[in-house]
Amino acid sequence: MLLVLKEHISEVENMLNVEWNLEDALQVEREEGREEGIDIGIKQSVQSLSRFFPADQIAQMLEIPLNQVNLSLENPR
Repeated sequence: MLLVLKEHISEVENMLNVEWNLEDALQVEREEGREEGIDIGIKQSVQSLSRFFPADQIAQMLEIPLNQVNLSLENPR
């Protein structure tokens, strides 16, 4: 077994690196998914609140910058 590993050390190293990179990639994907979900939630909240409140009040209520509220109103999707 050890001889096989020695003969194929570069392949073994590559497999280990791929597995590590896959874990990193999956972590990044999860983080991006959370960020996208938060953005969608903010846009939906801004859209709903815009029927009743002006943009500056929405920004204050959601504790987000006014320009983010305005962008959500300009680009609802």
